[in-house]
Amino acid sequence: MPELGGLQRYVYWSERRILGWLEDQNIKFDDKRQRKITTPGFRGTVPSVEWTREKAGQPSRPEVARLLEDSWGRLAVTDLSSPPPIQWAKGRGYVALGEFAVGDPNRAVMYTECLGGSGEVVGVCLFGSTDNYAEFVTEGGRPEQYGWTSSASIAVLKFLQEGIIDRGFPTTEEGMAIEALKIAKTQGLTYESGDRVEAWLRGHTYGDVLDAEWFAEVFLDVSFDGCTHDGCNRVLVGAPLWIHTPSLRSIRMYSDF
Repeated sequence: MPELGGLQRYVYWSERRILGWLEDQNIKFDDKRQRKITTPGFRGTVPSVEWTREKAGQPSRPEVARLLEDSWGRLAVTDLSSPPPIQWAKGRGYVALGEFAVGDPNRAVMYTECLGGSGEVVGVCLFGSTDNYAEFVTEGGRPEQYGWTSSASIAVLKFLQEGIIDRGFPTTEEGMAIEALKIAKTQGLTYESGDRVEAWLRGHTYGDVLDAEWFAEVFLDVSFDGCTHDGCNRVLVGAPLWIHTPSLRSIRMYSDF
């Protein structure tokens, strides 16, 4: 719920993906109806009741989000230590917002980490379109285009678009998860950053949200069997349907700092 006296904002909203899922599942909003009670006439004894149809309006984003979450029910996992593979996931916490440096300025990448119920660290790598960012995210201009970029970015993009792991590099699901994690978590770092991976030290990054609620479709779910890669025991790779925050004060655009 939004904070008392606050306003929630959606920092990312994938209209195409959301409408596609609504249509595929034949999920529709009921027509709004309004009860109308008429006043009894001079000789009447009780009022008559009739129903009138309201003019159907565009449902709000919170209404659409609530409908989708209710429809998926338990399929939408909040405990990321749940048995694999996770297909739908949602969570709340810190999310970094950036561009996916793959030669296309319209590619977006978002990253968050969650603790599973067993204490393992789960890296959540979300890829999408910068067109789905709220205007206030991108209106400050493109982020600084500097720092490390991945040689595996084309292969990761192909996997996201076609679900294919190319014969080149990487060649396995684990390898794909590791490369996606490197991109989402450390893209844009420079030598001067050292071991610090904070988003504000990276290029290709618009900003972050300290308290975000997110909902995502998961394409790849890989556990590292007791090992860690970039501090994570498990990696989810997918696409967000939405990211919003119940606190406007938690949004930090680096162009403002």
